[in-house]
Amino acid sequence: MPRGITRRRFVEASAAAAVTTALDPAAFARTPGGPNVVLFIVDTLRADAVFESRVRTPNIDRLRRRGLTFVNVYPEAMPTVPARNSILSGRRAFPFRGWHDWRGLIPSPGWQPLGHVDASLTSAFRKGGYYTSYVTDNPFLGFAVPYGAVRGSVHRFIRTGGQIGGSKPVSSVPPEVLDHWLHPSIEREKRERVGLYLANCRVWESADNSYAARVFKNAIGELGRAAAHRAPFIMGVDTS
Repeated sequence: MPRGITRRRFVEASAAAAVTTALDPAAFARTPGGPNVVLFIVDTLRADAVFESRVRTPNIDRLRRRGLTFVNVYPEAMPTVPARNSILSGRRAFPFRGWHDWRGLIPSPGWQPLGHVDASLTSAFRKGGYYTSYVTDNPFLGFAVPYGAVRGSVHRFIRTGGQIGGSKPVSSVPPEVLDHWLHPSIEREKRERVGLYLANCRVWESADNSYAARVFKNAIGELGRAAAHRAPFIMGVDTS
């Protein structure tokens, strides 16, 4: 981030850019040399791993020093799926009116497919001439039937399994591993979901097996593919 840029100026510039894009989605694509856009979505980060030194996170620390930090931020929609609906649509998701249970999603208010996919963030850039891709291990965006339209809205959608999309049973996880990662008080349904995640990635054998690691490895490969296009690109890198 250039020196002298304040949070206020950043927000003002971002708002101006958003208005420009809304009026003419091709405005950015016509700009010589891009700009290219990479959107990182990380489901959960521990505060002590981002703002304190008790946990060593040199890459996040370096990224934070080069950019701007917002410490008084209140998400419009907190859970996994409602939050992504807000990010990708730019629309308020709460209150969750007209909600009903959807196949493949958690039966809880707000867990519903993205509406107006043709007007979503990536769709707007694609209409403007951008090459679009999305790399994720999010089990709902990646595999749930209601999100099929989202997966088909970008040029390339790269997914890897997790709680959904894998093939290994929970019984393949050694009992001592389950006991290490899952507190006994966790209810059965959630133990099953997390157990499937562990079974599919076997993260206890190597940190490189984690789905976060796989997502970023896939994203690095996708960057080369995206850069090979003559058009600028926007890529979502989304890890749960």
